Amino acid sequence: VAKIYYAKKRPDYEAKIHAMLKVKYKRPNKNQYDFAWPEKLILNSKKAFVGFTMPSFGEGWIDLEDIMQAAEAESEFKIGEKDRLIIAENLARGVNKLHSLHVHCIDLKPQNVRVNLKKNTLAIIDCDGMSVVDLSVKKGKRYHGLDSTPEYWAPENANRKPSNLVDEEAHDRFALAVIIFTLLNRGIHPYMGSMSFEIEGAETISGKIRNGLYPYA
Repeated sequence: VAKIYYAKKRPDYEAKIHAMLKVKYKRPNKNQYDFAWPEKLILNSKKAFVGFTMPSFGEGWIDLEDIMQAAEAESEFKIGEKDRLIIAENLARGVNKLHSLHVHCIDLKPQNVRVNLKKNTLAIIDCDGMSVVDLSVKKGKRYHGLDSTPEYWAPENANRKPSNLVDEEAHDRFALAVIIFTLLNRGIHPYMGSMSFEIEGAETISGKIRNGLYPYA
């Protein structure tokens, strides 16, 4: 599969993709998890960078977002409790593998995870938006993540930019915990709930996260 950047975006990604290629991820556990990791550069007729190729996962995949609601997952895709446990485990293993490569997802969310309906394996996509360090040199430059999703944003990083997070690995772990909680609790976000009192700025799920309003504590 090829990803081609708009011309104005190419300078922002070229050095980062070069750094990602140095990681040399060989897909050893694709029966459990996989990543849409860059494999080769794509150059134009002038040998200038325009994008990269990544593995094709084939057919039979859906967004994790599509099965977060248990009733829909069971009726439409025949995914039950055991399937959700396997998916949760494979996602945790995949995130752990990325961390072992000094890669941090930053914008980990169900929309960035694909699930194979036959095997319950998963694939994390949008890898070029992750935080990656150049492993080819000592104290190599880190290319920070680009985006954020408030419902999966660790409270200590509220109002911070992706390039200025307190602890990127802990930030990923928070998002992972939120996803697994929601997946195993039939679509209920851990910070979802009706409040019997008012706190300014806590009307939304992200507002409740910032204010530490975790109803199961």
